Amino acid sequence: MILWIKRFAWVISVSVFFATLLISMDFSNFFNLANVLGAVIKAMIAASFFWFVGFIFGDIFVKGLIGDIPFDKKNLVEGGLLQNVTTLQLRLQQNESEIKYMDTVDPKGKKGKRKRKKKAS
Repeated sequence: MILWIKRFAWVISVSVFFATLLISMDFSNFFNLANVLGAVIKAMIAASFFWFVGFIFGDIFVKGLIGDIPFDKKNLVEGGLLQNVTTLQLRLQQNESEIKYMDTVDPKGKKGKRKRKKKAS
């Protein structure tokens, strides 16, 4: 979880770094050291600020989303297998009255139950 938050913050900071660098560069006087140094310093400050803000907001949102998901820890035996079996059994018991049986169709297209043909011996 922390890895994804850090990656999110890194992507935002790199994007802001290059955007700020391109916006604050003076392309008419590109080789002036003062202009390049000022643009790089502005870009680094903006990138570090947005990395920090992205990390904080990412942490709040991700932990808020994952923290709100309820997790049932009852009957967790063998990785929750027993819990899954019991919930399936309860669903089957509740839905037994609702099961509708479909008529089978024979290959000729007639409705009705299929009958087994006796083998001629």
